[in-house]
Amino acid sequence: LFHAYSKYKYYSLCRIQNTSLTADELKDMASQVLLAALSIPIEPPQKERFFGFNDMQKEKFLTLASLLGPNSSPKRQDLLAELDTRNISNQVFKELADLFRLLEKRFHPLEFCKALEQILTFLDSNASLKVYKEPLEKVIIVRLL
Repeated sequence: LFHAYSKYKYYSLCRIQNTSLTADELKDMASQVLLAALSIPIEPPQKERFFGFNDMQKEKFLTLASLLGPNSSPKRQDLLAELDTRNISNQVFKELADLFRLLEKRFHPLEFCKALEQILTFLDSNASLKVYKEPLEKVIIVRLL
């Protein structure tokens, strides 16, 4: 969760302040942000977010959250909503452009399985995005179940 938020924060800052970035570098960064956000495990709703944490772990969690920007405790859905608002799926590699829509907006298992093979093949071929393949596969399995 914090990895995805930090990638998003870094991408936002680089896009604004680093004018020497090429279009391919920006697409790569946007793709990393999208994959990091979609790779966050889907958790069932919980009554108490910090159940099982001791006070020190709670404090670390809230400190990290405040450094990365969200006003409340960070959640997967909040980050995905922010990325959707910023229209990040138009800024990624064309092979990944439909991934957000397939996973989060209009989930149809038959349509999804056809498109998934191409997406996973693309992730295997791209060194900077390959690290997101395994976590994304786990989210996909949960989504299919």
